[in-house]
Amino acid sequence: MNGHIGELDKLVPHLITEHKIYGRDRITPRTVSAEDGVIKKQNNPDDNMMQYYWWDSETQSNWKDGYCRSAYLLDNKEWQEKASDLCLELIDTQDDDGYIGIYDSSLKFNCKAENGEFWAQATALRFVLGCYESTRNESLLTSLTQAAQCIMAGYPKETSHPFVVEQGFAGHSHGLTITDVFYRLYEITNNIEYLSYCLWLYEDYSAGCVSEQDLQYKNVIDPGYLLKGHGVHTYEHIRALAIAASQRPQYQTALDIFLSQLKYYLTPSGAPIGDEWITGRTANATYTGYEYCSVHELFSTYVMLIKLTTNIGLADDAEWLFYNASFGMQHPILHAIMYCKTDNCYEANERKHPDSNQFNTRYKYSPTHEEAAICCVPNTARTIPAFVENMFQENNNGFTALFYGPCEFYGTFNNVAIKITQLTEYPHDLSVKCLIEPESSVRFALSFRYPGWAKMMIINGVTFTKMILKTHLLF
Repeated sequence: MNGHIGELDKLVPHLITEHKIYGRDRITPRTVSAEDGVIKKQNNPDDNMMQYYWWDSETQSNWKDGYCRSAYLLDNKEWQEKASDLCLELIDTQDDDGYIGIYDSSLKFNCKAENGEFWAQATALRFVLGCYESTRNESLLTSLTQAAQCIMAGYPKETSHPFVVEQGFAGHSHGLTITDVFYRLYEITNNIEYLSYCLWLYEDYSAGCVSEQDLQYKNVIDPGYLLKGHGVHTYEHIRALAIAASQRPQYQTALDIFLSQLKYYLTPSGAPIGDEWITGRTANATYTGYEYCSVHELFSTYVMLIKLTTNIGLADDAEWLFYNASFGMQHPILHAIMYCKTDNCYEANERKHPDSNQFNTRYKYSPTHEEAAICCVPNTARTIPAFVENMFQENNNGFTALFYGPCEFYGTFNNVAIKITQLTEYPHDLSVKCLIEPESSVRFALSFRYPGWAKMMIINGVTFTKMILKTHLLF
């Protein structure tokens, strides 16, 4: 938090604090893009340059999301106060109809071309969700549900087509991640309307005119289709398919097909390739790079898949990705990350590998990567909180230790508060001691993930092996 994660707003204030894209600087038909410098009309696009209009919303909201979650996980009052101020500043921009977004009244829910409508809303509302989950402030939940209702009114189910525009590009396709928000609201409120809206969004995306087509249903079930899109989009879109799969058997079949093929696009570190595009390639430790945003999005996808499918084996993939690819892209000492990287990384001087004569600014360490795009650095703020928040999973019988590493978990069972501490130096040391401290006497089950790479696991002196278990869980 004292480095690029906590200080990013000071490193690039013109993008985060000075540009009020959700408020006074909302996009109008004659907005000038800071990156483009040319006045254009939103409904008269010029190639894919329209993407620059929404870029700052992604930078701001993803960073704020990670900052907020980090502040509360670290229990730092000063950082928490700042996170609260950032959240309230965003809530203050909410219109009377519930709209939280980056377009003025003439353009909201009326973008005919490349746009960041859903994408800006998804990143902003994920930030507010993080604040709500950390504070349980009911006024934030009210703002979230009002924003959700506004979206559903702006793009009514069955009678509108948000994924049908002319020359849609990155922001338009990123918009499918609005399902992250609606699914989380469904988990919190049990409002089935949010879940069915997610299904409709995926089906509209599958039938729509989008630049990122890898997760469209027709392509997922095509045995000859090779992934070709922008990696970040591909790996984040899996979540929308997974939510649809929880509601329709045909999409569950499609999800199974996709996951069976995913291994061909993962490097030994677990990283999903795409630097920035996949372009029909499969993974190679030296020659196919990956982007930090893709690493984060695939990790988030694994977490959702574990919830939706109860496949604990996916926690192996998530933990492997976190400890290898995610940490491998961060400088071991300084506050900087690599935007793109290969597993066999021999140098970090803007070349993918030493014998390459092609320079790419993404293949180096930087605290911002402003010369390319400030997308990966904000996501580094989100990955560690996402890992820590999911180290333990609640179930009907008690809790499951899903990921291993030093942490403190606070939960309740039968209305009894429980603290579980993992005392360990994992992954450097494979021994883990769990200190269990209930507020009062209570009986519950504590289960442990059996790592797929482990030959055996010893708990309280009892040895377990894969042959004995035939499962990924120890009870």
